[in-house]
Amino acid sequence: MNEYFKRKVSLQILLIAAFVVVGCASAAAQPSSTDLSSVSKKLQKTCQEATARRMPSKTKDVKVVSVSLDRMAFRTLFLRNTRTAKEARCQINPSNNQVVKLDLAPYDEMGSGGSGGSSVETILEFQTKTYRVKVIREASGRTLMSVYNKGTDKAILQDNPASSFADTGFTEYQACTTNRTPCDGTGYNARLTDSGQKSLTIKQSLNSTGVTESQTP
Repeated sequence: MNEYFKRKVSLQILLIAAFVVVGCASAAAQPSSTDLSSVSKKLQKTCQEATARRMPSKTKDVKVVSVSLDRMAFRTLFLRNTRTAKEARCQINPSNNQVVKLDLAPYDEMGSGGSGGSSVETILEFQTKTYRVKVIREASGRTLMSVYNKGTDKAILQDNPASSFADTGFTEYQACTTNRTPCDGTGYNARLTDSGQKSLTIKQSLNSTGVTESQTP
């Protein structure tokens, strides 16, 4: 009976451990989002004030762009100074309303980042009248695209997986809001021609012509 009990307890422990591992992995993989409802206004303001002090800047100029769910239910807010374009990551603990970590970073190093960190390579970066576009490649070979709407102060894509397509005279990087192939959401195609011209085409559906904006100085 004792041996049976020991085996039963061991099995329960293994099941609990597996559940915890899966839960943590799921939380770590949570993508960044512009839905800030999971973070209180008070906590957002705490990050804005802390970021403003570090830049330094006025708090009203620091805007929250997006949020991602981290391990242990922490949150990471991505912030941007609308006057200087400087940006920051602010990791917070909602359970005690404390700032865990604050890092200042340029836009090209922001986002969920995966395993990229400082080992990422910028392969395309430009801005149009409405958008800022960034395509990076991690050391692992994974390509990611970020698109920022300058008018709404929001990140439309934040390190979304991107595929590349090369043809005569140009190379194009393609990402989708749903991260699926073929794209069943809004598609973002960043193109670089051999002559150096850059443009962004946004397609609301896979077969639509889309709207294109070219690079601005």
